[in-house]
Amino acid sequence: MRKAGRLLLLLLIAVVWARVSTAKAWRGIEPLHSTRADVIRLLNQCVNEREACEFTIESEEVHILFSGGLSDDFADCMTRLTPETVIFIESRPIKNTKVSKSLLKTALPPTSTINHCSSLSSCSIL
Repeated sequence: MRKAGRLLLLLLIAVVWARVSTAKAWRGIEPLHSTRADVIRLLNQCVNEREACEFTIESEEVHILFSGGLSDDFADCMTRLTPETVIFIESRPIKNTKVSKSLLKTALPPTSTINHCSSLSSCSIL
């Protein structure tokens, strides 16, 4: 019975680890699986860039790193990947997003605890 419990626990850990360790896809581009050719085909971007590219699409600024853009410290990793594999995707919204006042109240200290300051270097919070 103890062996079955341990086996079940190991299986559960393996399933959770596999789920956590996968990178999230963005607009059909999945890190460590998609290539620069996929980015060109799906988004019509990164045509002239081989190591990394930045572009704006709709309301997002996007940065994509390909395997050719890795430093020499990761040479072993690069040899195991298909050339021009997508390594990293960063997407940031361009437009200001609306934040409710209740979230702002919980995220910022009360104004009475902040010293007024003449420059950033002299600012302090009480």
